[in-house]
Amino acid sequence: MFDRPCPSVLRHLALAGLALCIAPLTRAEGLSYEDALYLAGQSPAVAARQAALASANSARRAAGQLPDPRLVAGIDNLPVTGADRYALTRDQMTMRRIGIEQDMPTAARRDAQRERAEALEWRERVAVARERLRVQHEAAMAWLTRSARGVSVLTCCPPRRARSRRGAGSPR
Repeated sequence: MFDRPCPSVLRHLALAGLALCIAPLTRAEGLSYEDALYLAGQSPAVAARQAALASANSARRAAGQLPDPRLVAGIDNLPVTGADRYALTRDQMTMRRIGIEQDMPTAARRDAQRERAEALEWRERVAVARERLRVQHEAAMAWLTRSARGVSVLTCCPPRRARSRRGAGSPR
């Protein structure tokens, strides 16, 4: 189904790998990089996605099953006017019925319900992973920003030259 990984996932993995390489060299005050990622993975947004996954899992298990049978009871053709009103035995057209009914959907329809439920469960699994990566990425960026505050920008990056105000086509 997936021929190659999504570019955003690769970007997240590259950032996580970079952060893991930098982590032993520098520490944020009071919170390690691993702890920050762990706490980000426990965020309410991830918990909400996991609850949606649990719901989709329950729906998948119920999909494609036969509906529950129903108990039916009733009175047909009960007279409501005249001398025989509300009498169950005096009018020959009055019928009493009691029974059990069950709908029987076709096998193809039940298979389609199962496939749809499996697809929805897969979508929720991907959403959980995506949300976990998103919050961990945000935590990693915040941790790296905080840990790098003491490092001067000039020590890690060469200074940029000011661009001239001439047009792009003018000779230098």
